[in-house]
Amino acid sequence: MYHLRPVAGVPEKIDLPTCMYHIKPMNGIQTTSLPNGLAPVKRVKMDPQFEAIEERQLQVIARLRQLRDTVNDMIVKSGAKEGQGKVSKQAPVNTASKASTCLSSARPSTCVSSVLLDATLPSEVVIEANPSRPPLSLVFFMSLNPQLRTLTHVHSSYSKNVDGKLNSLFTRDTSGSTIRVIWKDVNGTRLTPLALGSLGAEGEANVARFLSRVLAKPDSVLNYDALTPEDLVLVDGVLESSELVDTAPDHFLNSLQAYLQRRGSSGGVSNRTIADYVGYSTLRYLTKQKSQQSLQKSLIDWMNSLTNEVPALC
Repeated sequence: MYHLRPVAGVPEKIDLPTCMYHIKPMNGIQTTSLPNGLAPVKRVKMDPQFEAIEERQLQVIARLRQLRDTVNDMIVKSGAKEGQGKVSKQAPVNTASKASTCLSSARPSTCVSSVLLDATLPSEVVIEANPSRPPLSLVFFMSLNPQLRTLTHVHSSYSKNVDGKLNSLFTRDTSGSTIRVIWKDVNGTRLTPLALGSLGAEGEANVARFLSRVLAKPDSVLNYDALTPEDLVLVDGVLESSELVDTAPDHFLNSLQAYLQRRGSSGGVSNRTIADYVGYSTLRYLTKQKSQQSLQKSLIDWMNSLTNEVPALC
């Protein structure tokens, strides 16, 4: 905008520095000058070894893209089989009200059909557990779904002998979806579905949530997603406290008592939720640590009623 003459007697032509530090060119860097006083552009001549690595990387990426396309085509072609691992979409229903009715009802005959299970489990899932605390809640899902196939294996990390009765309890050879129980030296229970796009579950409580979603009907009280907000608080109280039973056993017992008082001890099978199954499994584990004589009579009666439902647990 304004042209001023230099204040000091500085020559009009002076070589000013173009950078702060001068470094020798690396990897054959060349500079090309541009017209109109633009800054020079540095062009790098890459080392032949780097060019070979880049070429192999591009080939690997291209191969991975081909494999991705191949897998996507296989998924599309086997859509019918993959569809068996997903809960079928149904017309919206008021599942919360139905579940609440079943939970509060004292007449088993009104809700028996809603407890029946659909074989919508993925083709195979793996459950890792420690024999010292077996996920007995799985046994109840097995009793409600006769087509469920279960197998047991012993991992090399577990050096002790597994009780034969425990293996037979979790073993049933049928033609349905498969659950593989791997006895392993782990803390807690872990479920891993062997299906694309499926997520696993940590802890017996979350495993029971997973199984209830994929096995129980949408309007069944056994389906975790069908519970009302009021019942959900009680069920979650049992599930969450069951994972902390080693450090806070009294908290678990109090949560279980509050749940049973709400549900009613004479409800029958139709009133069972996953809190019953996980609570039973946790209470059986807890009785190994302490005598049943320290438990309230209502808890002992409730545990015995569940044991009678599955004779294999006796």
